[in-house]
Order: sequence, then structure tokens, then C-alpha cells
Amino acid sequence: MINFILNASLLLLIIFLVTYSMYCFGLFFVLRKLEARAWMAFIPILNFRELVISTGLPVRWFLYCLVPYAGTIYSIAVAERLGRMFKKHFAYSTFWLTFASPIGMNMIGLGKIKPILSIANEPSPNLRELKKLIIKSKNK
Repeated sequence: MINFILNASLLLLIIFLVTYSMYCFGLFFVLRKLEARAWMAFIPILNFRELVISTGLPVRWFLYCLVPYAGTIYSIAVAERLGRMFKKHFAYSTFWLTFASPIGMNMIGLGKIKPILSIANEPSPNLRELKKLIIKSKNK
């Protein structure tokens, strides 16, 4: 029984390391396209902070993303802004850049689409605007 638990935990650790390294490499190419410090993609926790900063959102949003439950909303908002910079729709950003980010980051990082860097200069949205955007995407 102990052998099974050790083997299962080793397998889960390997899966975690593979997916996290996929996310880091994808984020490296995304940050390079955004003209940010790409080497920060390989430092845990600070890599998401660099992503928040490079999308033009306030640094405090990074702290909000660490709060359970509420952080999901802010993470979706960061992914939505990143998706708009790479000409992607809200549904694409929500799924591929939030929940399936190891694959989504590689898709936009290794893709040929150049980011629209002027979107980073837009003011940060408030939660009412984000709620309207979510409702509008559900009605489509």
C-alpha cells in the first residue's frame, strides 16, 4: 500500500513539474513578445506578477489574485486583457489563458500574432465592467 502511495505521488509530482514547465516556457515567449522581463517567467509567483504588470494592470491586482475565490475573478480579468492584446475573444482567454494556461500560453507565445501593446495603456476595468463583459459573452 505504501509503495502504491509513493508511486502515485511521484507520478503526480512529475505531471505537476511538466505542466508547470510548459506554463513557464509559454509565459517566457509571451513576456518576450510584450517586451517585459522574460526571465521572470521562471520564478514562481513573481512570473504572474510580471504578467499583471506587462498587461498594464495595477500591481495590487496581483495581490487580489492571491485571495481565494475573489482571485479567480481578477485572474480572469488579467487573462482577458492578455487575450485582447493578442486579438483573442473573451471565451478563449477565460479557458485557454486561465484554466488551461500551460497550453494557452504556448499557443499565443509561439504563435505569429504580434501583440497590441497600446492596450496596456488603457485604464484598468472595474468589476462592473467585467460583469457586463461576462454577461455579454454568455448572451452570444
